[in-house]
Amino acid sequence: PRERGRRLGSEGRGDAMDELDGPLRAYRRRREPVCKVAVTGRRRRQEARESKIEAAGVAQDMVLDVAALLQARSGIAALVGLAENAMLRLKSTGAHIGPVAHRIAELVGGAAHKVGWTVHELFAKLLVPTLAAMRRPKSRAFGVVLAAGKVLWATENWPDLDQQRAEGVAEVVITHFFSGPDLTTGAWLVAHLRLEAYFVFEDLFTALRQNMQAFRIYCASAPAQMQRRMLHRLVECTEGLARNQRREILSIGADLITLCKLDREEFPMVARYKAINWMCYMVHKVPWWVAEDYAHGDTELLALCVDQLASVGRIEDSILLFRRHEQELVGRLPPAVLLRLQAAATPCESAAASTADRFAPRDPEASVALALPEGSVIWADTEEIIQEAVFAVRASPVVGVDLEWSALGDWLDCSLALLQVAVCDRVFLVDLAAPSPAVRDAVDALLRAILATPRPLVLCFAFRNDLRELARSPWAACCKELRGLCDLQMLGDEERAASGDADGFAGRGLAALVARTLGRPLCKAEQRSCWHRRPLRAAQLHYAALDAFVLLQVGAAIAGRPLADAETVAAALEQRLAAARSAA
Repeated sequence: PRERGRRLGSEGRGDAMDELDGPLRAYRRRREPVCKVAVTGRRRRQEARESKIEAAGVAQDMVLDVAALLQARSGIAALVGLAENAMLRLKSTGAHIGPVAHRIAELVGGAAHKVGWTVHELFAKLLVPTLAAMRRPKSRAFGVVLAAGKVLWATENWPDLDQQRAEGVAEVVITHFFSGPDLTTGAWLVAHLRLEAYFVFEDLFTALRQNMQAFRIYCASAPAQMQRRMLHRLVECTEGLARNQRREILSIGADLITLCKLDREEFPMVARYKAINWMCYMVHKVPWWVAEDYAHGDTELLALCVDQLASVGRIEDSILLFRRHEQELVGRLPPAVLLRLQAAATPCESAAASTADRFAPRDPEASVALALPEGSVIWADTEEIIQEAVFAVRASPVVGVDLEWSALGDWLDCSLALLQVAVCDRVFLVDLAAPSPAVRDAVDALLRAILATPRPLVLCFAFRNDLRELARSPWAACCKELRGLCDLQMLGDEERAASGDADGFAGRGLAALVARTLGRPLCKAEQRSCWHRRPLRAAQLHYAALDAFVLLQVGAAIAGRPLADAETVAAALEQRLAAARSAA
């Protein structure tokens, strides 16, 4: 650029300097938004602190005429004036109203106590009429009074046993709060003041159905019986609707069932929607044979998988799945997809062979395989075999441990399905899916032998995730005392840092660690398998056994000792672990 500037004169010099300064300006342009975000965040936090201080100062100076509360109109006017004046004194429009609302609640509650009002009289004579009077025109003072009412509300006080008074409150709510934007306030009042008895159910449902935010507010705090009734009625409304409308309503219903902690088995239509929705997502994330497992032979879900695979261009996978269930799927698939699949050529033999179920990784030539014969993998689903695993663990200086779990998306909670325990000559696959009481006790003894003693040294990887799932299981007590854990992820991170490859997270997984230490990657095709399937496929059995046994192999490689000499492997890893902890 300088040479060109000399040739072209002053104009050329300008162009040359532009080229030289370009990278710096580009860096500044990239940096400027980051700096602006940081400055904006600091400014907003500072403004929030200032507004809280301002609101606290306003709240401290507030007073209320107790005598004014004795008369209906003057009491409402006094409360409205108190809230409006407080809002006028707050200079910033974004000021926090929390301190002001708490101060109003304190003043109103104290005044009501002095005049001998109960909390029911306070809401019936003052708070609800005041909110009705402040609807038009509505200002921020309305929100302050509503927030004060929420502070004064307590669940043990409701419903009001005075039927006449409660009916009067219900009339005010119906008249003033069951139309337009005030419906959310009305939903809160009906739910928290327990006014359902004064509504016709269908009228209440129809009104709340107009505003799904109000529907959520009501259902979140309504009695359990009304929650179930509302949600059953909401699901009934989806019949005959267009697909998108039906999906939207069922999604809201699923969220509310989870929020209200209702029994999901009461809502099979919502459960079906969640299963279909989750399969639409999952089929693109896993191999087709894993999606087939999750379908559990359900023809509609299998047809969905075939259709989704074909729609994204995975024709070969779609054909393989279709051929396995052709008789059941012919009448289920869209005509265009069916014609496309029937006209397509049969997948080549290599594609079919690569998906065949066998006790090996999907790509045995390029991936690490289990260094034990298939007969050394023991399925443990009885008390006697699990007791054999306990003896093997206690006799071994080092063991590899892993857990597997699965669920149908976020609708069915995750639950443990499999515990893998590897010693130097065997791998135990312990069935956790549906244990009997005797098996549950045997698993408890096995977990305590693994986790609650300093020996054997337990080799694991990113075990915090396994402990999280274990803490939700019937064996949660086994997580309380953990001893003898050696997380190979930490030792692997040390090796990466020593080799200068400590940036990023791509190399932190078990597959990358196996590739660095053993020279071949770990095949993860079965990672997201349906682990609750019984019996497990041969490829699943191989993956599960390898996931635990490969930890022993990696540990031996990190220790620089042969796995056959398990005692020296354990001692070397304990030294490495102690050094890593002292350095940390």
